[in-house]
Order: sequence, then structure tokens, then C-alpha cells
Amino acid sequence: MPPVAGFVLSLFKNLIFVLCGPSGVGKTSLKLSILERHPDIKLCPSITTRPESKTPHDIKEYHYISEEEYERLYDGDELIAKKIRQFGFYYSIKPAEIIDILDGGYDVLLETTLWGIDQLKDRFNNVVSIFVAPPSIEELKRRLKSQERESDEDIVLRLKLAEQVLSSFRRDMVDYYVINEDLSATIDIVNSIVSQERVELDSKHR
Repeated sequence: MPPVAGFVLSLFKNLIFVLCGPSGVGKTSLKLSILERHPDIKLCPSITTRPESKTPHDIKEYHYISEEEYERLYDGDELIAKKIRQFGFYYSIKPAEIIDILDGGYDVLLETTLWGIDQLKDRFNNVVSIFVAPPSIEELKRRLKSQERESDEDIVLRLKLAEQVLSSFRRDMVDYYVINEDLSATIDIVNSIVSQERVELDSKHR
């Protein structure tokens, strides 16, 4: 496997699609739709120290690891990460897993933070970033409550983080900006972006 620490990896001819946005904005639904419509795109799971939880879908979104393992990976420069906790836990991406997918001839789909996008673009070429925003904080609050998976305290924390993300966001941070007013329409928009980017890359050198 090629080394990743300290290297800009710019030799791959496949795309890395990155979804970013506040918790509860619909990123999981978008990932599911992309993987269904584009079977030659592979999901790169995130690394997290949070406890494992059941999900209503079959895709593997996370690798659950201990804080000790996270520290080992972080100290070994094996993660794209800042040591910042979200909801009390660490989240990150392993560049080596991205490379494995690219080496297999697939495009990559993953989720990260705005800061993570910059780190990915420092290491990889052909990164396509898509920021998904809610129509409003009030609508995001309504959606989080309707999911009935979070306590009131957790919802307050998620909304606070969402406000921080939205207030720090600038349009020039990403390639595409999509407001998820209607999930069905947003799914079509995001998948159109994916298809368009793949066609453009094919026309260049794939």
C-alpha cells in the first residue's frame, strides 16, 4: 500500500465525492441514493470512537474504534483529522482506505467536515465537495425531532453545532452548495452532480 503521511496523492484517475453539512440534513439518505444509482462508487466509512449503534439501512457508515486506537492512528498520521470532539467523540477518515478503493478502480464517496475537505484536497486530486444545508435551523430542528432517535438534550447539541457549521461556511469552501428543501428533489440534484462530474472526467482521460 502506498504511504500517505506527508504526501500529496495526485495520481488517481477516479473521483472522490465528499458530502458535508450539519447533522440531520439528510446526508445518509443522499449516500444511500448515490450508492444505489451508481454501483461503481464505493463508500469509505468514517472512523469514530462513539458507541456502535443500530441503523435502519445496510451500508457501513462507520468503523467503531476505541479512543486508544484513535490516538494510535492519529499519532501515526494515519488519519485526516483535527483532534476535536463532536458530541463527545472523535470522527475521522483513513486516507489508506480511500487509496484502497481508488486502487480498485472505483470512485469514492465519503462524509467529512469543512476542515476535512481541505485536508482531502491537500492529499488527493479529483475531490468533488458538496455542502448540504437545511432551509433553516427551525426546519432542521423539526426534522431531528421527527426522527425520534435523539433526546432533547442531544437535539440541542446538534442544533448548536449546526449553527456553528453554517455560520463558518463560505460558498468558496466547496464545489457545490445544495439546500435540502425537499429530499426527493435534493437526491436528484446531488445525483445529477455526480453524473455530470463523472462524464466530465471521462471526457478528459478515463
